[in-house]
Amino acid sequence: MESSDVSQIKRVMSSYNCQFFRHKAKLVYCRQCGVQVAVGHFADHLRDDHALNCATACPFCYAQFQWQRGELSTNLSVAEHRKQCLKTFLKTHRKAPRIVLPSDHQHDTTPVYEGGETLMASPSRPEIHTYAEQIPDANEFCPTCYDHHKNGVLQHMDGRTRHEEWGTSFYSPFPEDPLFFQDHGPNHVRFSEESGLGLCAYNIFQCYLSGEYAFYHLMVRAHVWWDFMTRDWPGVHFLPYSTLCDGFHKEDGEDPEDEERDEGRVHHRHLIVAMKRDDVAFFKQQWQQVAYRRRPPRTVDKGGPVRRQRNKLCVSVDDANHLMYVLAYNSKPKGICDGYGNKDETTSGSHYWIFRELSPCAKLSLAALWEQGHATLVSKRHRESSLVNYFYHVEEVNNKWQVQLAYLAMKEKKCVLPFAKGFELCDEWAANRPTVYLYGRAKYLRYVPELCKLRYDAWLRHQIQTGNNFWACVGHEYYTLEHYQTRCMNVTKQVLEEVKISFDREEVRMLSVIGQLKREVNNHSAATENVLRELGTAQGDVRTTQSYLQATQNDLRMTQSCLQTTQNDLKMTQSCLQTTQKELTEAQTRIGQYQEQEKKWHLRIRQLEVELKRVREQCVVQLKERLKVSEERLRVAEESNLEYRRTIQRLEAELKNASDASYLNRIRQLEKALQVMTQMYQDVSGQGTK
Repeated sequence: MESSDVSQIKRVMSSYNCQFFRHKAKLVYCRQCGVQVAVGHFADHLRDDHALNCATACPFCYAQFQWQRGELSTNLSVAEHRKQCLKTFLKTHRKAPRIVLPSDHQHDTTPVYEGGETLMASPSRPEIHTYAEQIPDANEFCPTCYDHHKNGVLQHMDGRTRHEEWGTSFYSPFPEDPLFFQDHGPNHVRFSEESGLGLCAYNIFQCYLSGEYAFYHLMVRAHVWWDFMTRDWPGVHFLPYSTLCDGFHKEDGEDPEDEERDEGRVHHRHLIVAMKRDDVAFFKQQWQQVAYRRRPPRTVDKGGPVRRQRNKLCVSVDDANHLMYVLAYNSKPKGICDGYGNKDETTSGSHYWIFRELSPCAKLSLAALWEQGHATLVSKRHRESSLVNYFYHVEEVNNKWQVQLAYLAMKEKKCVLPFAKGFELCDEWAANRPTVYLYGRAKYLRYVPELCKLRYDAWLRHQIQTGNNFWACVGHEYYTLEHYQTRCMNVTKQVLEEVKISFDREEVRMLSVIGQLKREVNNHSAATENVLRELGTAQGDVRTTQSYLQATQNDLRMTQSCLQTTQNDLKMTQSCLQTTQKELTEAQTRIGQYQEQEKKWHLRIRQLEVELKRVREQCVVQLKERLKVSEERLRVAEESNLEYRRTIQRLEAELKNASDASYLNRIRQLEKALQVMTQMYQDVSGQGTK
């Protein structure tokens, strides 16, 4: 990578850091959930709430642009994208979206958005940007509900020890009561069994809403469980929603030998009972005998009144909303037996054996069984919530402050009401169709046999498309703020009006000051023009003088440059003469050396000629002597050759007459001798020839 690219990357990153730290405290709106978050914490919000890892991805485009590790400081395109994306993000996410519905939405309950990029709610309201992400897509499911349906919940002890001395009924569910598990015909609201609601949820609320039955939330400790179960409870019906708990701890003054304590924890069972109102008196009498069979000692808090340990619980259910929360409490792992301040998410909770666990959206489903259920649920959740997240969306209608439900921070945005497999929501009433209420609006369940054949994923998509989604159905409805929230809005409105009046007054004062300043500027403009005119004339004279001086300086510089050039030429001529003299002296010295060397070579040549003559004479004498010796050797060789031939002839004659074995041996010896002689003759002949 070139140095220019490195410097450019550093410049872009420096600009990005300056822009980020300048705006990190500003609040922006998340497109995924509509929550208002600071710019500096937006990446943490995406990681914690939306499971988007922004370590190697841009958080300001929701992780759509990604890069490899190490490219952040080496790739120019990555640095430029982060800079431009942050700039665009700050412009488009400063205002929250606004969700509206068309006027005719009887058959289409899916919220739509008003056209255009922005929408003005009122002349005094700032512009609101719209985002389609407020409504969940048909292919997006609630991951918590989806996992609950797919995996289910297994009953387990979660590390606790099973005590057989408490009896098997302590760990056993209650038998199915016909009061809750009977089918009331086509008008019965049926939920899926995977959600934990089934047939009994509708029956439970029908019994309570009829006013004939009273419901109680009980807590029975293990040491009195057998006494509780062996008693006669006429007219008492046990709901299937029950759980075991060990949230209590042993306190000072209690008997350490109590059999239900396991490592200092008190085991008990939460359950819900229902009875007719005529049987309430007998039930309470029996309950007092069980609950106070063994009372713990009285203890005194330091600096506080005398109290008893919570060893019993018999709470009357006040309304349908209370019943809904009690059912949900008995079907979740965490409880308040450990205390209201125990919010550690790493622990599993004190409830460890849940006999019938509900789905995460159970409250939403149960609230649909009576008309004011959803309104009560929303009011209970948001009556103490902060107004910061949806302040700009609050509207005043008939002296009441209201806000659309779509802007409230609710976790059931993608939840689908878990009805039985063959049912879907519709707006057409019929005699045999069950009725549910979505934020006070009646909806009807229509049975479609073809839905029973769909897989769970396809069934979810169909339910979302047909309007079975709380957020899509009631997102356009309005929630009326509570009293203290209304008071805050009134105070805020009054403060805004006072600020606006102050701004108007300040604007009038500033306009008068600006007019006075303009008049003063006009008065001084003429004098300023004269001064500027004289200043322009003086500046022209100064420019003329400066140009003349500049020309004179240029002439002087040219003359100095000519003189400098002449001096340089003289110096170069002198240096050339000195160099020529040195070369001439060196040439004369070399000529003398060459002459002396020539004399030496002439003398050496004469010596070599004499030596050559002497060597020639010696060579001639030696050659003559060698020639004589060679001639003598040749003569001897010829004589030897003649003798050898005679011997060969004799041997050949003997060979012809030989017929015995002795002669054969002799012949072989003679052949060998003949070969030796032939070789010697050849050698001698060769030497003689040389």
